[in-house]
Amino acid sequence: MKRLSTIFTVLSLIALTIIGCSKDDGGSDNNGNNSGNGTGSGNGNSNSGQTVAAITPDFLNGTWSHVEFEYDGVKFSNNASHQTEWNCVKKGSFVFTKNQVTLITNQYDDEDNTCTENRGTFNYTVENGKVYLVVQGKKELLDITKAGDNIVVSVKDEDGKTTKRTLTKTSSNSTAPAAKKATAKITVSGVTNGIKVIVANSTFKSSHVAVKEATVSNGSATIDVSEYIGRKLYFIVEKDNEYLSTEVEKTIAEGDNTIALTATAKDYTVKIKVVNNGAAVSGKKVYAADSYTFQALSYGLKTGNGNENLLTSTKNATTNAQGIATFSDFRPTYNNQKYTFFVVTSSSPYYKEVELAIDGTAKESTITLAGSQAQTRKVNVEFFVRDSNEYLNNVKITIEGQTKSTNTIGSVKGYVVFELEQNKSFSYTATTPCGHTKTGSFTTNAYSNMVQVTLNTTENCNNQAKGTLIIKNNSKNPYTVKVGSSTFVMEGKTTRTFEVALETYTVSWRQNSGYAFYPTEGSYDAEFSRNNREITVSFP
Repeated sequence: MKRLSTIFTVLSLIALTIIGCSKDDGGSDNNGNNSGNGTGSGNGNSNSGQTVAAITPDFLNGTWSHVEFEYDGVKFSNNASHQTEWNCVKKGSFVFTKNQVTLITNQYDDEDNTCTENRGTFNYTVENGKVYLVVQGKKELLDITKAGDNIVVSVKDEDGKTTKRTLTKTSSNSTAPAAKKATAKITVSGVTNGIKVIVANSTFKSSHVAVKEATVSNGSATIDVSEYIGRKLYFIVEKDNEYLSTEVEKTIAEGDNTIALTATAKDYTVKIKVVNNGAAVSGKKVYAADSYTFQALSYGLKTGNGNENLLTSTKNATTNAQGIATFSDFRPTYNNQKYTFFVVTSSSPYYKEVELAIDGTAKESTITLAGSQAQTRKVNVEFFVRDSNEYLNNVKITIEGQTKSTNTIGSVKGYVVFELEQNKSFSYTATTPCGHTKTGSFTTNAYSNMVQVTLNTTENCNNQAKGTLIIKNNSKNPYTVKVGSSTFVMEGKTTRTFEVALETYTVSWRQNSGYAFYPTEGSYDAEFSRNNREITVSFP
């Protein structure tokens, strides 16, 4: 009978549906009876032998009650299969004044065995024995005919099936009975600030439609639920789009309906303790991922030998001195969602985990490691230090208090190696012999770990320290000498000393006198460096 539920309410709730299904003037109904002249019977029965008066406001004035309900040719009043529905329908009535009609219809719901009253009031007019509803200033024909002392109201639904209501006047009283009133009187204990009560027409444990809501003030709220008399409603407390109470089911009765709810604050704190051989493990990262994401992460850890770099975007917390990692306000995507909390270990499968359902109550659990699982995995990190020209020895690299100097290993200059914890970020400081420093950072992984440190001009000692250039004229004759852009004359058997930057200089000389045919001349490239700070150039 769920299909009929909409038929019962169509006249009172959807005026345009009634209008759209009415017959035009002079038309005939589905049973072939002429009703356009006001003499046909809307229920398919002829009125031969009776004198049928035209419908007038005076005739309609009063209260009309159901004596028959017919849907698609099936009459309900004497049908044993439809007595429950008929007992619901016949509670309704049509109440006419001389210019208004109040339609009181009842809707039966066989899912929860409830009978709900619906009502609507419309203006109407009678012209030439025909009844027109006045809707938004427009007149629309209502298919209402006279059958003896009764009236028949017909409506055709969108499937072409006809509903007929046969009503008889039971009172000349044109005052519609007062609508039944029902109020939900709600009290909330526990959390009362910033909350509201949501009302649904089905359980919140499944798909539902919220039909009412009210803000709670001083622990109470009142909601008008008159239209739900005889029906079940479900009440629950909500705050910030979360339910703080269990639902309360209530069949609404006329009058006051008392509903008591208890709201409990949500706590989304998760504490994971990590122990190894019974002792708390501090400084250990605990990661959290929903159970579907964890499936992918665990595969990556297995195939990557515990490469923690795969987890850079994964939510995590670090254990304190008591071995406890705390996740505060750890809200799931949806209620009761399962999350996996895990640590990376040093042996296959390279993780240890626990799974928790996050439901708004505080959670605690323990991850227990054994044997070598908690050992720190270490890898070699190679440093290479150079400037724009060459790799440099004697540069000190300091990492977490450990200092080593670059040197030559085999044919490789400027090299030093550290053994450091895998999957961890480090900062380093490179210090040159002349005191200049360069800083940087890197993160170790399970595979290749190489750090290249390149010193620029201002950081390179070769460009800051000084060298000594000694030039000797071993001849007894004078020579013109040129060093870089400087030119000078050196007398025979003399020596000159210069302080220069640690760069490469071209020293050239040319004999001024004392030669027979051609002067003696030559040149030499003096290449200074941090390891070659004094150079002597002698000629001829």
